[in-house]
Amino acid sequence: MTGLELRDLRLSRGLTQARLARELGVGRSAVASMERGWVAIVDHHTPAIERVRAMPARSDPRLLAHAEGQDARARQHTAEERTCVGCGRDFLGPVWRDTCGRRQCTWPRTGQRTTTPRRPSARLRAFLLAVMIERDRHARAIAEEHGYRPGSVQSMCWQYGIRHGSRVPAAHHSTNALERERRIADMYLDGLTLDEIGSTVGLTRERVRQILQPMGATGESRRAAKRVVDWHRQWTRDRHDARERVRDIGQSQREVEGRALREQRMRAGLTQCALADRLGTTQGTISAWERGKWRLTRRAHRWLRAQLKKQ
Repeated sequence: MTGLELRDLRLSRGLTQARLARELGVGRSAVASMERGWVAIVDHHTPAIERVRAMPARSDPRLLAHAEGQDARARQHTAEERTCVGCGRDFLGPVWRDTCGRRQCTWPRTGQRTTTPRRPSARLRAFLLAVMIERDRHARAIAEEHGYRPGSVQSMCWQYGIRHGSRVPAAHHSTNALERERRIADMYLDGLTLDEIGSTVGLTRERVRQILQPMGATGESRRAAKRVVDWHRQWTRDRHDARERVRDIGQSQREVEGRALREQRMRAGLTQCALADRLGTTQGTISAWERGKWRLTRRAHRWLRAQLKKQ
C-alpha cells in the first residue's frame, strides 16, 4: 500500500490522522510521514489497516475540505533521492527541497554571500530551460509538471533574471537552432555574460542578446541576485533589532514590577513564603518575580495595586 492509498482509506472512513495513529499503534507524525511517502508502511501494520478497511464508509466534510488539493501536496512531499546544491551529497528529501537541510547548506546562508547567481540544480535548471524555450506555455503549468509550487515561480525566475510574465510565442526553428538556443540559455543560467556566451558559441554580443530577449532573459541575473542578498541582509538585521527591542522592553518591565513587588512586600513585613501563601503560589515564583525573570500574574498585580493604594 502506498501513502496516497492510506490517505484515501483514512478519508473514506472519516478518520483523522490521530485516530488512525491510535489504530496503528504509532504517533500522529508517523501517520503523516507514511501518507507523504517518507516512511514505509511495514507488514505488521497490515492487520490494523484491514480493521480500518472493515469500518463503515463515512464522509466527513471537514476532513475532505482540509484534504483539498491532496494530490498536489503529496507530489510535493514525495521523498526522492536528490543531490544537495550546497555540498553535493546525496540525500533523501521532498521534491521541493534543493539542499540537504544542514546548517551550512541551507540557502540563503548567514554571513557573507556572493553576488553572483548560484548555479541551479538539475531539476531547477530543467524547469528554467522549459520556461525560456517553451514560451507559448504558461510558467505555472510547467512548474506543476516539474513538481514546484505555482507560488514559487515568480521568485525562482526573478532570482535567475527571467521574465516569465511575458508571453512571446515560440518560433519554429530547425533542430540545430533550438539546440543552440538551449545551449545559450544554459550558459545564461550559469551566470555568464553576453560577451562570454558570444565568444563560446561564436556569435556577437548583440546577436546573443537578440536570442535571449524573446526567451524572457532580462540580463539582470547578477543584479537580481545582489538585490536578493541585500534584501535578506536588511531583513535579518531588522528582525534581529526588533527582537532585541522587544526583549529589552519586556526585561525592563519585569524588573520594574519585580522591584515594586519586593518593596511592597518589605513594607508589609512579609517574607517570600508568606506572600506566596497569600497569592496561592510558591516561594520560587515570588523570587522569580522579584528578580525580573517572570512576569507578574493578574493576582499579583491586584495585590500590588492594593498595596500602593494604601500608601
